[in-house]
Amino acid sequence: MAHQRETIRVAVKAALIAASTAAGANVKVGQQIPQRASQLPAITLWTPSDKTREESVQSSPRELDQDLILEVTAWIADGDDADETTADTLDDLCAQIETAMHADPFFGALPDNACADSFLNGTTLDLAQVGEQMMARAVLEYGFLYRTSAPVAPTGLDDFSTGHTEIVHSDDDDDAQNTFTVP
Repeated sequence: MAHQRETIRVAVKAALIAASTAAGANVKVGQQIPQRASQLPAITLWTPSDKTREESVQSSPRELDQDLILEVTAWIADGDDADETTADTLDDLCAQIETAMHADPFFGALPDNACADSFLNGTTLDLAQVGEQMMARAVLEYGFLYRTSAPVAPTGLDDFSTGHTEIVHSDDDDDAQNTFTVP
């Protein structure tokens, strides 16, 4: 059975491809995948971290907050208005991604409705030089709230049927003993 992190990544990738963004099918799972010029624009997604919510540490199912990074990469066009054109192109693609992500923030097709919510935390735009070519990048950071149950205990263990406890009282010389049987 796939972990919820994997299930969420697969669902997000499928949603972005189905949305027919300007990146088309150039949607990959994995951190910092190098892209060829012919594969741009491209979207790369990964899940760098998750953390159990404090109020659910002792419960099952547990609620976890997961970070999902969507990185959009594009070459910068040459010309006098290259910066403006690139910024507009990135913003257009970010709008397409946001529309696809917000279409179903619960990703209802996930098993056991594992995703309780998803939301955009923020977007960062920057530039990087690759050789002599400038590359533009937009990083969209999403948060997911998902639930996970405790793993199923392994089978083949002996049934627990009898237990014995001893309680020593410091005030008494008498020790109390209890034996109980589990039906």
